[in-house]
Amino acid sequence: MQKNKMLITTAIVVLIYATPSLSEDIQRDEINAKQFTIPGIITSIGINYKHRLDYSKIVKTTAPYRHAVTECAKINGSLQTCNAGTNKIPDGIKKPSGDIAELSVIQGVIKVVPTRKNGFTEADTYILYPTLLTNGLVTWESAGGSVTQGYAE
Repeated sequence: MQKNKMLITTAIVVLIYATPSLSEDIQRDEINAKQFTIPGIITSIGINYKHRLDYSKIVKTTAPYRHAVTECAKINGSLQTCNAGTNKIPDGIKKPSGDIAELSVIQGVIKVVPTRKNGFTEADTYILYPTLLTNGLVTWESAGGSVTQGYAE
């Protein structure tokens, strides 16, 4: 862990001092020194890393749902009937449980709403959109507040 902190610190220092335009912009715009400090940047990176780590548990929760939706789509040739609680897709989560406030699957689309903890809000959703290809494979695209915030990919 200490080695990772040192690498991050070194990378930030190199980035700041090796980028003349950044250095000039900081001087020209007279940014408040308290707002642009190495500890401030490291803290920001650390918080984002912690959020990503915490959110990874939520992302992992979707794995059995993704697998079940993929199988449902292959068997039925469509995503239309791939809903939570049907076609071997696990039931959704309607009452808060651990890190998940709600999880639904409607026509293959998996939507997760996190509980209000670890700095997350209901706006930090994780939505997986499936696409059934003509060869029967299913591809996934993620979206939602968690993706926008950089907590999930």
